[in-house]
Amino acid sequence: MGGQIIFIGQAPIVWRTFKEKCISLSTMEAEFIALTKAAKEMTWFDRILGECCDRKIIEVIKEKPTLYVDNLAAIDFVKSPVENHRSRHIDVKLFFIRDLVYKELFELKYVKSKDNLSDIFTKAPTKHDLEKFVDVVFKKMLMMPSI
Repeated sequence: MGGQIIFIGQAPIVWRTFKEKCISLSTMEAEFIALTKAAKEMTWFDRILGECCDRKIIEVIKEKPTLYVDNLAAIDFVKSPVENHRSRHIDVKLFFIRDLVYKELFELKYVKSKDNLSDIFTKAPTKHDLEKFVDVVFKKMLMMPSI
């Protein structure tokens, strides 16, 4: 299972959960696959924004997209051009994310699992998890400046 939330500024605009179509042999590989899916979604959304939105709005929200990941091994793997025996089986099409990071079109940042909002889509949430999720997401939206 994978999940993602895409924010513009502080507002969540896209969120989803998905079932992986392939079996991951490690947590790093699963995170790498999820990163690639999120990067594809963000690339598409960035293109749509460029075509549909008022230039003034784009200037306000246009900053380098950041992908938050709770797996340091996945971040290291994306940033490193070196292959190793544990990653050589990974499908080449998934290296799309590596290319975007090298071109500095995306930034990767580590976030602790307990602070990773998209984890709510991949694990059975407790009442506390749901309350925290709603609190954080809606607090972000309420603090958003109007355009």
